[in-house]
Amino acid sequence: MGLVTRHGFFLGLFLLFQALSEFIYASFLIIFTALYLIYWLIQTRRVADTWKHWATTRVAPAIFALAIAAFVFLIPMSPILAAQISDLQTEGDIFQRGLGFADIFSSDALGFFVPSHLHPLFGALETQFHFAYTNFAYLGYAAIFCALIALWKFPRARMWGVGFGIFVLLSLGPVLRVNGATVFDSPLLPFNWLLEIPFIKGNRYPSRWSVMVILMLAVLVGYGLLWLTQKAKVKSEKFKIVLPFAFLLLTFLEHLSVPLPTSDLQIPKVYQTIAADKRDFSVIEIPLAWRNGFRMTGTLDQAMMFAQFFQTAHQHPILGGNTSRNPELKFQYFTEAPVLNSLIAVETGHKLDSATLEREKKLAPVVLNFFGVEYVVWHSPRDPDNRPALDAARAYIENILPVTKFSDVTDAQGDLAAYRVNARGALPAQIRGDDLIARLFFAEGWGALGKNVWATRRDAKIFWRLDAARDATISFRAFAPMANQRVVVRVNDRDACAIQLQADWKEYACRVASDAWRAWMNEIIFRFDALGSVANVHEGAGFAKFILTKEGLTTSFVIGNTGVNSPASIVAYSAGSEVGDFAHI
Repeated sequence: MGLVTRHGFFLGLFLLFQALSEFIYASFLIIFTALYLIYWLIQTRRVADTWKHWATTRVAPAIFALAIAAFVFLIPMSPILAAQISDLQTEGDIFQRGLGFADIFSSDALGFFVPSHLHPLFGALETQFHFAYTNFAYLGYAAIFCALIALWKFPRARMWGVGFGIFVLLSLGPVLRVNGATVFDSPLLPFNWLLEIPFIKGNRYPSRWSVMVILMLAVLVGYGLLWLTQKAKVKSEKFKIVLPFAFLLLTFLEHLSVPLPTSDLQIPKVYQTIAADKRDFSVIEIPLAWRNGFRMTGTLDQAMMFAQFFQTAHQHPILGGNTSRNPELKFQYFTEAPVLNSLIAVETGHKLDSATLEREKKLAPVVLNFFGVEYVVWHSPRDPDNRPALDAARAYIENILPVTKFSDVTDAQGDLAAYRVNARGALPAQIRGDDLIARLFFAEGWGALGKNVWATRRDAKIFWRLDAARDATISFRAFAPMANQRVVVRVNDRDACAIQLQADWKEYACRVASDAWRAWMNEIIFRFDALGSVANVHEGAGFAKFILTKEGLTTSFVIGNTGVNSPASIVAYSAGSEVGDFAHI
């Protein structure tokens, strides 16, 4: 039992280490463990005398080891898993949204046999093929040769061959591509099955399965080398010693990638100036973009990736960035924000009309003040094809934003221009759902913005910016869709007041002491004790026109300018590929 406990402990420990470094690869380890366990149980059952003997001597210890592994893994991981589960319960399935980039970042069937484009001798071969993305799948012919020997000579090695085949199929992704052409598009491909497994379906890059492909291949190579050293008709002991090193040398030469591509990570000196400013503020980096496993909002240029590294020098918030998985609103919030929306449009090659530019020029001081922006830094693109759009973004900065340029340099990294915000617009004391800047204030928990904005969750969040903490009163006008609906107003995670809402339009006020507020950004949460079903509220409940009749307050939901009344509240909400790529009803 001591050995079983030890094995379970180390299984859980290494799974924990892998999850803390990269959760995707931890899911690979879980799948591999499950496959190996199935194989092991089948093999041990074949040699067991009876089912009872097998269950007591094999199955029970295996279950005990897995329980130990689960304990070692889950206890330290529980805070992270709890946060993930909480987000999933609130936001829905954020691990999977369509195929993401899975159809591109997949292994090509020919890629297993084509050396890297970085190989000093054979790198040019890749140019003769039409892979959808950079080829990472090359196995090496020496390794393939040894693996074939293993499958031929060692029956017990064939289990690893089965694993190799499974992981190769997974790395091919949702469709089978051969030299860039789709030859088989079917839900029967194993990668598509994983899209139904929670957490594991979060892997949107099938080519990552090549890690498991190589792991299986390595075991097969070991068997193959064993046969070559022990069974080949060569009696020289020196040859047996030299053979493994010769294989390593050949493998090294096959996979040689020189020179490796590098990035110039010297931090521009302008960030020293920004770091020296000890105030609380944020920075806008251009190119401005947000990226996760499904979506890229803003320019596709690699320059946006460097901003997060430069941030380590100045230690201030930036508006863009790269993450893994996040709820839709985390990106959509910025995408729909005035000024930021226009910056995204300009740097992705779109033209803005004069009316939009004039409106943005008036809003820019307010928007920059809301986000606390003190500096804007523009970088030239890494891809020359993006230069015209990024030059247009620079013109937008200089003509629309209230900034003054204080640095303009050209070095090995390209061009850089830095601007200091010189004017801040006054933030409004009152906000309405149809205001041009309403998106800035309404966070999670609200329906589509308009004259009337419905709270769609128990917790509906508002952002409010204050220059300094002070006593303040939150006043709001609300319509409750049910009698005796209760709401608790919370400011920065502190209960400020509890209000019993009336089933009618009413005005309410909540006095909040200064110690609940903080300078800069504040979170106000309206926490409702219950939500009313739209279908159960009187006819037409939703984003409707409220009409006072003899019978009381009723609604009429007119669809746009058609004059047609909808019998229920219906919201159709969509966005193109550059600004969300979704459609909701």
